Amino acid sequence: QAGALLNIAELDVVLDIHVPTDNLMARLTGRRVCSGCGESYHVTTLEGRDTCAKCGENLYQRDDDNEKTVSERLSVYHKQTEPLIEFYKAKGLLKTVNGNQSAEAVTVEVLEVLDRL
Repeated sequence: QAGALLNIAELDVVLDIHVPTDNLMARLTGRRVCSGCGESYHVTTLEGRDTCAKCGENLYQRDDDNEKTVSERLSVYHKQTEPLIEFYKAKGLLKTVNGNQSAEAVTVEVLEVLDRL
């Protein structure tokens, strides 16, 4: 599919927002969601609270955010993505951004890559 895409579109850059697997696991398994309003939180910012700051309802861990499911999702991701990373790197299109930082810092890096085009 990646080769076919290059036959029908001209790509300037392919971004790889890289986060180490251990960090992805911690991010995804630490997510909590409000049962009332759907607001998302992370256990690292809850300071022991188990209720929503917006509406006061209980927080829960989604079924697909448990360690087994996240591990399976990441395994599939690596099997399907790593060949694409090498493919686009060989074409000189791949730019890697450090995704292991704040959302704001990642955004700045992405914009810097895009501004250089």
